[in-house]
Amino acid sequence: MDLQCNYFPACSGCSHQGTEAKEPPALAEVRQWLGEVEWHCGAVVEWRTRAKLAVRDGGVGLFERGSHRLVAIPDCPLHTAGVRRVIEAFVASNEGEGRFMPMGLAAYDEAGGCVRYIQVSEGAGMVQLGVVVRAANVERVARALERGMGEVVDSLWINVNLERGNAIFGEEWVHVSGKKFLEQEVLGRRFLVHPGAFVQAHQEMFGRMLERIREGVWRGKRLVEFYGGYGVIGVSVADLCESVGCVELNRFARESFDASMELNGDVAEKVSYFEGEAEQFIESIEASDVIVLDPPRKGICSGVLKALGTKKGPAQCIIISCGFESLKNDLNVLKNEKWVVTRAECFNFFPGSDHVETLVFLEKK
Repeated sequence: MDLQCNYFPACSGCSHQGTEAKEPPALAEVRQWLGEVEWHCGAVVEWRTRAKLAVRDGGVGLFERGSHRLVAIPDCPLHTAGVRRVIEAFVASNEGEGRFMPMGLAAYDEAGGCVRYIQVSEGAGMVQLGVVVRAANVERVARALERGMGEVVDSLWINVNLERGNAIFGEEWVHVSGKKFLEQEVLGRRFLVHPGAFVQAHQEMFGRMLERIREGVWRGKRLVEFYGGYGVIGVSVADLCESVGCVELNRFARESFDASMELNGDVAEKVSYFEGEAEQFIESIEASDVIVLDPPRKGICSGVLKALGTKKGPAQCIIISCGFESLKNDLNVLKNEKWVVTRAECFNFFPGSDHVETLVFLEKK
């Protein structure tokens, strides 16, 4: 099914429709630079298992590109059925007259209001809702949310963000009711995810990428993963490795990892977790045979790149890149340090956008 959205082009969520949602223009640049890479495309509708949406007087949705004018998207074709069901219930909870007040809580604006954003996530047979609020009295907000949404979702959370500005989340998460974690199943393994931890929204494509990583990773080696999140990549290949170390800064990812390892006892003794900045754990690179890097859009930090230029350490490097401009820069540095690209593939993680996720295997010569 092709992507054809009634909210396009006003909504900023998509930049492309139709056949371009299946093969975005950005793929041509990647192929020009890396050669005829294999392209993986799955569902282009009903794929988004996590949605972060603004709550304003106009309802729930995304902003127009380059503005703070809300476009309400109650039935976005990208969202899974579970995500849409929660959004519909949240909008239906409006108790305001003349303004949007879900469960009697005023929608946020620059002058005040309470509810700023919602994050809806669908996992293995369950849904989780996180509501971002600007409120000093969290208990009152929690009572209202539990009354209005407690029977709709399986896991209900509040995130407190008292700051003005564009940041979506604050530092404090409060569990309101239901299960604490969202349960996900990836390649037959189960993981438990805190709402403050990053997850890939296109689980079909993420699973396919993990299959390709399992095919290409060297067997029986010591592996370290930087920017490892809650350890889903490392844990998913641990049965193929001598040992796995996951490095990640996000403390909510650490909570998710600890809970998930209780469900993955067959590899628990092989996997270690290191919480902190990547450059705090450079020595783990020298002690590894294989390194997996899944950096943010800005790319790999200079300390890690420098460590990969030494004679010690890994001879295989696997990069998962969400930013092609930074990937080009990182690969240029690594090629100068005698790393050679042996394989590259691209994945349609965000149908509707001009974005490709790139998987690159390198070996040191």
